[in-house]
Amino acid sequence: PDADSAGQRNVRKYLRDNTINYFRVLWENEDALPADAAACDILQSCYSVVDGCVCDTTTTESVAFITVQSIVSKSNLLGTLHVGAFDPTLFDVGVYTSLGECVLGIQVYSKTSSSCAHPLDLEAIFQVTDEYGVVRFLKNSILTVHVSSTTASFRNPVHFIDFANRNLRDMFQETDAVLASYFYHPSHAPFMALRLLQRFGLSNPSPTYIARVSTAYTLGQYGEFGSGTYGDLSATIAAILLDDESRQVVLDADLSHGHLREPLLKIFGLLRSMEAGLWAPLSVTPFVDRSINWSVGQSPYRVPSVFSFFKPEFTTGNLNDLGLVAPEAEVLKGGLIISLLDGIWSTMKFGLTQCHGGFKSRGWGIECPRQEGAAMIDATATLQYEADSTSNLDEILDELVLILTAGRLSHSNRLIVRNAMQSTFQSGDRAKAVRIAVQLIAASPEFHSTNVARKTGLPTPISGYENAPPEPYKAVVYYYMAGGVDSFNVLVPRANCKNGRNVYQEYQNARGSVSLSTSKLLDIDATGSNQVCDTFAVNENYVDIQNMYNAGDALFVANAGVLNKPLTKHDDYKRQSKVQLFAHNTMQTENYKCDINDEMGGTGVGGRILDMLRRQGYHTSANMVDAGSLMLKGSSSDNNPVWTVPLNDPSELDRYSSVGPNMLDLVKNLNGASSVDDGLLGQTWSLMTSKALFEYEKSLEYAELFDSPEFDMSHWPASLDRLKNRFRALAQFIKMRNVRKVNREFFVIKHDGFDSHSESQQEVNALFKESNDVLKKFVDEMKLQGIWNNVVIVMGSDFGRSISPNSNGGTDHAWGGNYFMLGGSIKGKQILGQYPEYLSSQSNQWISRGRIIPTTPWEYVWHGVAQWMGVLENNDLRSALPNMDNFRKCDMYTDGQLFVDGQVSPYDCENMDTDGDGIPDDLDLCPNTMSIYVQHGLVDDSGCSLSFPPSMSSSPTPVTADPTVEPTGVPTNTNINLQDVGDNGSPPELYPLGNCQGDCDNNGECKGNLVCFQRGGTEAVPGCEGQGISRKDYCFNNGNLLWSVGSNGSPANSYPLGACQGACVSDAECIPGLKCFERSGIEEVPGCVGTGNSGMNYCYVVDGTSAPTSQNPTQGPTTANPTGSPTTRAPTTSPTKDPSQAPTN
Repeated sequence: PDADSAGQRNVRKYLRDNTINYFRVLWENEDALPADAAACDILQSCYSVVDGCVCDTTTTESVAFITVQSIVSKSNLLGTLHVGAFDPTLFDVGVYTSLGECVLGIQVYSKTSSSCAHPLDLEAIFQVTDEYGVVRFLKNSILTVHVSSTTASFRNPVHFIDFANRNLRDMFQETDAVLASYFYHPSHAPFMALRLLQRFGLSNPSPTYIARVSTAYTLGQYGEFGSGTYGDLSATIAAILLDDESRQVVLDADLSHGHLREPLLKIFGLLRSMEAGLWAPLSVTPFVDRSINWSVGQSPYRVPSVFSFFKPEFTTGNLNDLGLVAPEAEVLKGGLIISLLDGIWSTMKFGLTQCHGGFKSRGWGIECPRQEGAAMIDATATLQYEADSTSNLDEILDELVLILTAGRLSHSNRLIVRNAMQSTFQSGDRAKAVRIAVQLIAASPEFHSTNVARKTGLPTPISGYENAPPEPYKAVVYYYMAGGVDSFNVLVPRANCKNGRNVYQEYQNARGSVSLSTSKLLDIDATGSNQVCDTFAVNENYVDIQNMYNAGDALFVANAGVLNKPLTKHDDYKRQSKVQLFAHNTMQTENYKCDINDEMGGTGVGGRILDMLRRQGYHTSANMVDAGSLMLKGSSSDNNPVWTVPLNDPSELDRYSSVGPNMLDLVKNLNGASSVDDGLLGQTWSLMTSKALFEYEKSLEYAELFDSPEFDMSHWPASLDRLKNRFRALAQFIKMRNVRKVNREFFVIKHDGFDSHSESQQEVNALFKESNDVLKKFVDEMKLQGIWNNVVIVMGSDFGRSISPNSNGGTDHAWGGNYFMLGGSIKGKQILGQYPEYLSSQSNQWISRGRIIPTTPWEYVWHGVAQWMGVLENNDLRSALPNMDNFRKCDMYTDGQLFVDGQVSPYDCENMDTDGDGIPDDLDLCPNTMSIYVQHGLVDDSGCSLSFPPSMSSSPTPVTADPTVEPTGVPTNTNINLQDVGDNGSPPELYPLGNCQGDCDNNGECKGNLVCFQRGGTEAVPGCEGQGISRKDYCFNNGNLLWSVGSNGSPANSYPLGACQGACVSDAECIPGLKCFERSGIEEVPGCVGTGNSGMNYCYVVDGTSAPTSQNPTQGPTTANPTGSPTTRAPTTSPTKDPSQAPTN
């Protein structure tokens, strides 16, 4: 504000040098800003502070458009003006004059002008309707902030709140502006379209379908539906329901079309189809009770988080391999599938009750029926469907198939159902025959998905290990505190700090209202850990963690988190982190994957570690305790299934069965082995159901052993407390390890509730006490079983929380955090990693709102854990941890650092030489120099490779600049292993690349006529062996492979086409001498390899002629992801007709 009569301003008490208020700035002349504190202090109007430079600023205002004629278009005006104005009609009459629509779509108002031909001043106001249909009033003004003593400047940021005179009106206006920025963001409409399409039955809608729905949302109009207003949901829903992609029956042939149905929708759909009659109209208590959530994974008003019951990007199995999602599959866990089926069967036999696995919560004093089909008198609902008395068996089955699966039941599954109900129907018991049919149909993939299923009629083979494995047994338990644990109140600096600093006081100053007093802390000795203090403390509620630490059974890892590479606040950390920071779903996913570049798509770190162990002959098992399937997923080729640990002792399934003892066998057949054209979503249900039934039958076998002294768990009885019950189930499952014949296991167990935005410290500390108590109970049980030395517990969370408290008295999403590891073999009583030296902006890791960038990536921890489990080879470790090469190997924790029985000593960075080039890693600028350069002594003093002398360029070596002869017109079948030579054109001496070498970005980075084969994963590269690195692109000999270059003569520089290139319409679009081979499907094109695009025509060489040289020698076939760079046409000499000499597609 302006100064008062005494020259004073009222801002100082609100703004200080350390006031944090971040906003994005688009600088002009950014280079003119001071680069460091010294440069800052030289400037007359600036002075340096701890973490920046404080400078005076001035603001100037200038006219944006001097005349109407200088306005190019509406978009030009909207892109230039950013200062709002009041509606001119709100002013007194005569203050503003309307000049009319001086430019198409732009109404102009002026205080001084009366014609569009007159000049405009600062007071002019423009009225314009933007692309979202919002009427906006904009002032003809450009406000510029100038940094004094420099030439740097920026346009004014949008800001409503007056720091000196804050008021509620400004708060509302700023909130409205934030919400509007979200609502009108370009990504909002397609995001809404995708999410709504997923909820309306398409898990994987096509991009064009999303675009059409997004357009309807933006325009507010779809045919006759909608008001024409942005965000009109009636237009959006009309676009979803009336689009061809939602209604065409032919799309049932698409194996990925449709979705898995949500549990509650399946139950309500069944009740509606079976004409359920409620005993009272509003009696829906079974579905609002907590118990339904426990039994099927979903219930009204019981959403576990803001992300609902399942994440929209969840994927599994074959769907993951194909880049598809199945959100609802996240609740398809073994126990939930079993209880869902049992509930459906019970409802069909007895009505909606609490009896025999029914969905209703258990009542008291009610006797359950003991005969199939005997509906209970007090059932909440009875099923009143009756088949037409004149209908024969097939007519009844037709109707049931129609109302339960929309007619999708496959022929093989229909036959299973028909055979099961036939004898009962023929005996005259039509009602029971209907119950049998409905129960079986309701177990089929066609009921649980909207796919068309095609089954062989044979059960899916699933089995466990047959022979006992060798000792020792080892297990990793990943204890996941979901929501983002406030771990800076788990581990706190206390005393004996560097340079006599009182770091605990600094902690209190930084954390404010959420800091812990010394009376709430328990000291631990960190001497020798090279931390900022020698004395730390743990939260008072972690008394048993303190005891384990002091006993050497616990260690801490400080400031750990998801990282792509080492980062500080001076880096472009948001872009270089390669992940959407601070969001629960993305950070949880990255914690589970530990593969931030998605090189091993859809797999988790636990699953990949188990894959490496399984290849060595270990008997592995990946087990989720109610959560964490992604972390446990391995490669599909290694066949490491993810098992569900049963939380309760198994109860009898399908009591008083309608079908009889072969019920489960029939369900296995309904969900049996897939035909090649089986729908992928239904296939997902079938695979998970087959596995759930296998687990159920195994649990029955195990339950028979629980009464024996060896497996007795009576000292730890089952509990209604979900967390205690999860750990009890985990302990019991481990106890059965010899029966299950496993010797390497990975478990994920989740503890909910740590997203403490507004929770009091009392609530957070209560969670810590709950955590401490259940861990103590579990550790005692492991000791009782005699395997505490064989188990390690690794604590994790989405992220750490902000150092600074928020205005609600809680903390917000952050990044780095502090975590413990527990185990009898842990090399305890140490703090690894680097606890932040300063809990303030003095730290290089401190970013906005008190967030800390991690200094310890999770790769460090899992590296040592993997070694302890038995993964010791570097290549295996890289497969388990695909991002580990982005960090110094010598910084990785070894099992010798983490465990007393570790085999690998801690790495010595000063003397470690990973690539063997004679340059220690800590001095080596290229620590992964290829062995060929090391062998020939072609390494400079920095550890980087030199160019090969000409005399050596053709030497036979594992990797050279060109390991193959120049490609010819006739490709051979001598395949070469894929070789990773460089990246982004570096090192330059290896570019252009030879055959089967990568990474290339375009054809220009490949030698001669080689083409860059661009990949989305590990697709086979024609003529090359191996998978290479996921998503890396490799040069290859295109030869006579069918390529799609253009369409309808576009792009023009691709035509005429060479041999095996498409699409052509006539011979005239082919190089003279070639002909256009017309196809209706994927017919073989003479002399060419591959199927190409179905229905696309390709040019080919007519027998007995030679293909002429391309008339466009610099233009070649584009790859799947064209880069826009000039490409090279593949050779067009006549390709061989010998299929043994042609590369495969």
